[in-house]
Amino acid sequence: MHPVLAEIVQKHYAAEKARDPNQGRRTTVLRALHKNWPPAPPPTDAQDIELGDIDEDLFDYLVEDDAPGILIRTDYSNDEAWAAFHAKLLSSEQDILTSLLPPAAEGEAGPSISTSTSTSSGPPQDVDMIPAETAEGEESDDESDDSPPTSIISIINPELPEERRLFQKISNIAALQMINDVNLRSAPPRPQGTKKVQPPHPLIDLNDWQEIYTGKTIWIYDAKSVADESVRLVSSAGDVYGTATGDSWRARVSHIPELQFNMTYLGMQVNFGGLDRWDFPERERNLRESTNL
Repeated sequence: MHPVLAEIVQKHYAAEKARDPNQGRRTTVLRALHKNWPPAPPPTDAQDIELGDIDEDLFDYLVEDDAPGILIRTDYSNDEAWAAFHAKLLSSEQDILTSLLPPAAEGEAGPSISTSTSTSSGPPQDVDMIPAETAEGEESDDESDDSPPTSIISIINPELPEERRLFQKISNIAALQMINDVNLRSAPPRPQGTKKVQPPHPLIDLNDWQEIYTGKTIWIYDAKSVADESVRLVSSAGDVYGTATGDSWRARVSHIPELQFNMTYLGMQVNFGGLDRWDFPERERNLRESTNL
């Protein structure tokens, strides 16, 4: 957690929680941040700090597994289409996981894996994939592990009507706020001659800060997925200046696991070569909804 956000939490979390004791940790932190947004430009070279567990959250159970990505089914209009999509996702994930297994010694059966989720998707348009340290100036924090992962994508496929209402047609920013933890960072640098975004917004640039999220990579199966088997890949932070946290682009089911694996374990980052080619209607929706807490 950015030290500026940590200070806000330490000062205002208890009072915000007292106003609504039933709200979860993530919502409480977010409300405290929005009500006490820092006015000054961020300090340089500030390092995140560990604040420790503050409180439980209503949706912690959704992120208890080790899979780095999570796919949410938000459209329930066609079970056959979902079943076909799900099968392809599982198959693609199995292919990736199998390729990571060490070769079996001669005369011995190779190790086996079982998947409980799915992965693999690729963009319907060309994108650049660059090392994360090139984009952010820092190397990935992922530690190397000799054992291959057993899952890449976990799946939220609610069955009960009340659960489906919670996720149905969910926006990118609502999914981020539900599943991941909010953080702060400096807004992306403005190219020379570029004016500040007006009106200012926390997801893009507010007082030279940007609201971002940490946690799992979120993929969203929606109404469009029924027709073309593509999903929304949600960004947890803005890309170049003027883009927004929660922006998304569509990736096909056959590429999801490979893309998730590359982002998580190889430090790759998806961008559009400095261009703003994200889904603009989804961005507008995020900007409208993000402060309705």
